[in-house]
Amino acid sequence: MLNKFTDWLVGVVNNYKVKKKLYILYFFCMLIPLLITDGVIISNIINSDLKDNKRRQEDMTSAVSYTVNSAIENAVSISKSIYVNSYINNFLEYSYSSPIEYYNSYLDFMRGSLFRSCMGNGSVEIKLYADNSTLIGGGSIGRLDTAQTTAWYQALNHSGKDIILYVSTIDDQGLALSSPRISLIRFLNDKRKGDCKKLVKLDLDYNRLKRDIEQMKYQSPIYIFNDKQLLLTNTGKRSSDKIPDVKELIHYASVTDTINKYGAQWQIYVMNSEDATWSRMKNVLPLGLCLVFLNVVMPWLFMKILTRSFTNRFWELSVAFEDGNVENLKEIDRIQGTDELGMLMRNYNRMARRINELIETVYKERLREQESDIARKNAELLALHSQINPHFLFNALESVRMHSILKEEFETAHIVEKLALLERQYVDWGSDMITVQEEMEFVEAYLELQKYRFGKRLSYSLDMDEGCMDYRIARLTLVTFVENACIHGIEGKPAGGWIFVRVYTREDQFYLEVEDTGKGMEQEEVHSLLNKMQNVGIYDLKQQERVGIMNACLRLKIMTENTVQFELESEKGAGTIVTVNHPIKFVSGSQG
Repeated sequence: MLNKFTDWLVGVVNNYKVKKKLYILYFFCMLIPLLITDGVIISNIINSDLKDNKRRQEDMTSAVSYTVNSAIENAVSISKSIYVNSYINNFLEYSYSSPIEYYNSYLDFMRGSLFRSCMGNGSVEIKLYADNSTLIGGGSIGRLDTAQTTAWYQALNHSGKDIILYVSTIDDQGLALSSPRISLIRFLNDKRKGDCKKLVKLDLDYNRLKRDIEQMKYQSPIYIFNDKQLLLTNTGKRSSDKIPDVKELIHYASVTDTINKYGAQWQIYVMNSEDATWSRMKNVLPLGLCLVFLNVVMPWLFMKILTRSFTNRFWELSVAFEDGNVENLKEIDRIQGTDELGMLMRNYNRMARRINELIETVYKERLREQESDIARKNAELLALHSQINPHFLFNALESVRMHSILKEEFETAHIVEKLALLERQYVDWGSDMITVQEEMEFVEAYLELQKYRFGKRLSYSLDMDEGCMDYRIARLTLVTFVENACIHGIEGKPAGGWIFVRVYTREDQFYLEVEDTGKGMEQEEVHSLLNKMQNVGIYDLKQQERVGIMNACLRLKIMTENTVQFELESEKGAGTIVTVNHPIKFVSGSQG
């Protein structure tokens, strides 16, 4: 019967709006139990928190007391080391014949390992005093007669003790200190021997001690007083700031403690930081049985009914998503309810049908785009080829014609041979990629033609790493930059010059370098040309200025997937260097 009732109720709830279901969930499973049980829970929490807070504050007090005592005892330990150190006592008691003797002894003393062993970990500042007129005051050593008028010495002398803990707010000159100075002062005299009067003054590192207390990250305010003077606190206040009155601290402090050390008596106050409103909620009566029933039984019953309305259908949606794949989404067979989740399941089915219809279309469209992309690149290459073919041939033939007219000579066999080589390179576009060695032969043929034209005005040098010979580069790439060096560099310079062609690799980069000692360019022209080379596009080839260079740069960008880099250096009257480099994978055959 319970199962039948649950199934009927689930069927009804399936038609409720999600908002209404949440209201039911909130009212029955949260609001009612909380209104009845919060009082009991809060009361127990407050009592437990008060005890924990008290215990934490006692731990704070112990930790702070331990930190302060450790700093003091560390100074005492250092003073004991100094007290028994014969090396230090002998230095203080020795009668020096001259300031030079004292100075040399002082340097040896400060460098001595025996003195450094007494310095501790740097948490104190040590000053030694002795009733020795041959000492020269300064640094860590002083004569006792210079300290006898100070307040700390008077305090030690009047205490009748060999060691005291002294707190001062003024320095030895009577000037106010920015923070209290905590000092451990101790006589070093061995009463059995009756030696000269000596003492050591150890100033504790106040900032370090304060930082150690602040870094404990305690939330409760902590104050350490020497009588009515504030020594340390974790609140960030200084002794000169306005601070609570000592009587007020005693009244409101939840935990107090006292540090009695070497004639000093310091008080530790830990203040209570709990919210006062919690204390007004301690009288709520316990409702144990109602708490168990309302917070366990009733929420469980209603949550089971409501969650079945969600979980079953969410599970069906999850199965539909898991069973589907990228190419075919599975639809939900049975949809229950008219609420938002039911609408979601119906919308999912519509979405699945629509996506299944579009998947094939999207794949086909993507293939068409790829084919179009390939065709566009092929068209660009063909356009580039058609521009390159007549460009070099015209210049080569013109060079032979002009030279023949001017010289009236028939010694052109060698030049015709080179011209034939050029002709074959221009006409044979069966493959756009050739080896570096073939391209260098083409460059040599072109330079031979130009040398025939310019005569002794042109000299050239070809340098290629042996490992680069079989690399494959775009046809006419290198010769385009060589031609540019001839036309724009050597031709315009009456005295002629050199052209250097270099092919090499560095790490994983392939380099082409063409250098001429021609007329060079102004820096504005260099920057303009380099910008065009780096950003050239297919539409820039319509311009007539330096079309060969722009053509070669565009082909390099296409064939290296836009990873090629260009460098251009030139000086007017001195020459020009063009450097092209790109990843070696594009010429070594690892990339198609």
